[in-house]
Amino acid sequence: TGFEMTERVQGYWDRNDVEIDLVVLDAEHDRLKLGTCKRAAARLIPGMAEFDEHVARFLGHFKKYAGWEHEKLAIAPEIDDSIARKLREAGYVPQDLRALITGL
Repeated sequence: TGFEMTERVQGYWDRNDVEIDLVVLDAEHDRLKLGTCKRAAARLIPGMAEFDEHVARFLGHFKKYAGWEHEKLAIAPEIDDSIARKLREAGYVPQDLRALITGL
């Protein structure tokens, strides 16, 4: 919400072990969303530390985004309340795909 998407990148991978499943830019407001996606929500929590490292390396490669506001998304088909709470506590925005597509 409140995020004007100016560019969506499918994801970002490089040979230096950086993997980000979703990159979304709001260049007008210097904001960036970086997402990790898992088939099972339970795999999101054990993967947070590794994803944080991927985000840090991505921002190191693309220095123009280092000063931007950035948000980390944790994406899975369905995320229960206990996992969503842990994700929020760790600074992630849980994104439940089933809730996202309801009503489409």
